[in-house]
Amino acid sequence: MESATAAATHLDEKQKLGIEKELKRRRIGDEMGRQIFIAALEYQISNFAGQLMRSDAPRDEPAPRPRDRALEQILIAVEEQARLLSELLLQVPKPSMPELARVLTAQDERGRNYDEGYFCELGSEIDRLRRACNAMTDIEKPIDTGPDPESSGAFVRKLAGIFSECFEQEPTAAADGPFRSCLEVLDQMTDYVIGHDPEFLSRMLANR
Repeated sequence: MESATAAATHLDEKQKLGIEKELKRRRIGDEMGRQIFIAALEYQISNFAGQLMRSDAPRDEPAPRPRDRALEQILIAVEEQARLLSELLLQVPKPSMPELARVLTAQDERGRNYDEGYFCELGSEIDRLRRACNAMTDIEKPIDTGPDPESSGAFVRKLAGIFSECFEQEPTAAADGPFRSCLEVLDQMTDYVIGHDPEFLSRMLANR
């Protein structure tokens, strides 16, 4: 994979307007805060351009994976169980969800709280596991991981401080939080790959 050293190191007017419009639509900050954020963003893109990956960066074709039939059978079984679990979760009566969330919270040794939103996220993660298993057992279609969002780590940590200053709130890794939403906007509106997976953000924010 190649870095974006040859990419433009500034935002054009269309990108700036698109970012501002999308931040406003998602109710992130006020007009002044958004303008300051975009100006700081452009400066940091020029600083980190050599580290950030481009979404269109050329990359090697994935090599065909050697066939491991024993592993395939395990992954096929995992995929099937994941599908069944996803279907069963949908069958849990809605009135029972708050109580199930309460029991999960009470049993969590790390003191984490659970709510109904957790089940939506869990369903998405189960589906992601199912699709990953399916991809690994489809030998005709090698996995193409694409540009690595981990390359944006230092940029994301720097942006977290700017986000805090411009919008006067602490960035979090929450899946539905404004900081992650902000990074999604940047990923969509620029040519760079900006990591915004909650697990990735948790690690980045912990190391600020």
